[in-house]
Amino acid sequence: MAKENQTGILQSIRRVIRRSDCSAGEFYWGLCLRVLERCFEILPLLVCYFWLINVLNGNAVADGQTVWGIAGLLLAIFMGQLLCSWRGQHHSFMGSYHIMQSYRARLIDRVRQLPLGQLYHYRTGQLADILTDDIKRVEGIFTHVAADVFAAGVTPVLWFVVLLYLDWQLATALIVGLPFACWILNAAKRFFERVGQQRQTRFQETAGVVVEFVSGIRTLRLFNRTGIWLSRLNQQFDLLRQSSVRVETWGAGPVVVYRLMLELGLVALLLVCASQMLPSQSTATVMASWLLFLLLAHKLLEPLLEMSGYLTILRHALQSEVKIETLFSTTQLSEPAVPVTPSHFAIRFDHVCFSYDQQSSLQDICFSVPQNSITAIVGPSGAGKSTVLNLLARFYDPQSGSVTIGDEDLRAIGTDGVYQHISTVFQHVQLFDGSIRENIRIGRPDASDAQIMAACQSASCHDFIMGLPEQYETRVGEGGMRLSGGERQRLSIARALLKDAPVLLLDEATAAVDASAQHAIQNALNRLVVGRVVIMVAHRLSTVRNADQILVMDKGRIVEQGNHQSLLQRQGLYYQLWQSQSADK
Repeated sequence: MAKENQTGILQSIRRVIRRSDCSAGEFYWGLCLRVLERCFEILPLLVCYFWLINVLNGNAVADGQTVWGIAGLLLAIFMGQLLCSWRGQHHSFMGSYHIMQSYRARLIDRVRQLPLGQLYHYRTGQLADILTDDIKRVEGIFTHVAADVFAAGVTPVLWFVVLLYLDWQLATALIVGLPFACWILNAAKRFFERVGQQRQTRFQETAGVVVEFVSGIRTLRLFNRTGIWLSRLNQQFDLLRQSSVRVETWGAGPVVVYRLMLELGLVALLLVCASQMLPSQSTATVMASWLLFLLLAHKLLEPLLEMSGYLTILRHALQSEVKIETLFSTTQLSEPAVPVTPSHFAIRFDHVCFSYDQQSSLQDICFSVPQNSITAIVGPSGAGKSTVLNLLARFYDPQSGSVTIGDEDLRAIGTDGVYQHISTVFQHVQLFDGSIRENIRIGRPDASDAQIMAACQSASCHDFIMGLPEQYETRVGEGGMRLSGGERQRLSIARALLKDAPVLLLDEATAAVDASAQHAIQNALNRLVVGRVVIMVAHRLSTVRNADQILVMDKGRIVEQGNHQSLLQRQGLYYQLWQSQSADK
């Protein structure tokens, strides 16, 4: 295998071990035993060869005692090979599983610690693919490939040195095709990586489209759009097929040539043997050497041929490891060594600027939210309203300026501290496939049943829960699919009430429900906001007219600020939005 390929494999293995923070001693010991197993495999041939040479040269006799001694030595070698095989398999597998267990745990922990804003960059199918298929390929490096590749790479080197000592001409002839074979693999590597990366991208895109199709199939069928999406899926499958064919072409083609070049060494070996077949040189000793080389040629070339079979598997696995490494190397938000606790919960944005991927979203945002007050943020779509909430929830840190709670910068409070002090009620409610009680208890894991019921009563959802077949033990289904939008939203309000955090963020909490559900949700929200610092984003201006202050945003800036009446009197953007919504009624 080419040096560059070896470097990539070793780098990936070392990186996985480093990321796992697990001792690799058992794994390395298993690798060494696997090499010893390969060495024991060839030792009987050498023992027989040297005994035969000594007999031919008159330095030994072939009596019964010697034969039994040779037999005993061969038996010891076979037992040693069996022991090394058994213990090598055991240590390499157990060491691999220990490493990968720790590696998986640290990867999941890393995903858990990723800034929530960074997770938005991954489609559900893409992230699921990395956490399942990609990590399974990486595990395959340790459990099924690394030991065999290591033994297949080290053993030929050791035995080539032995053969070189016995007859340098025959040994050199046996590996004459190896440099050309490695050059071919190395030359094809760049093309394989390119088409392999294209296939990985296609696979992720296809997985994302499949997940979207399955999750949205109800809507697609209702609007009779499944045909269009099936056509889109077929197009993605066709692109994936083309990428897969290119991968196999650049993966299998060079491997076939690699094997052919290695096997040319057998031809070269026979030619050199033929050139040595002179009457003066065709002694019994020379013939014995030829026999040994012919027998060992297979043993020396077989591991190198095996490596070609592992090459495509390794290259796919290495690409998966690189993808996983992007999760490990993603820049995390800075966390304080000693988090501070705010003394109060007034909020302030001080000259905050923020952009997504070089596209400006917020420009010089300045405002304050006093304690026990309600601030509403309104404006046209794309004005930056939700981005303000994302920064306050510390999904991201601003590029410049500061966001503070109680005069303490969020970076000094730390992400966990921020989450401890805020509750969120968003338009799209995330529920898990568990019972209603389990979903509400997320707000406070140690809450009693009485506290859960009290929160549900305040959120106007106790009555509909009691009407369900299993009441609070009713399973809501994946994403809460067994409940209506209004019911899901009221459960999220109950969850926020149970958490009882001093800061409340509302993002279009009533936008996706009908009028009756909106009334119930609004009553629940009225109870939820009492005694809290509230920042709410809304498109329906009628829901924010009683807010203490209203921020009007447009193109990433605050263009107006005041209460409902004062903003109407200015007859600016807020007035235009109000008039537009009034005309639509």
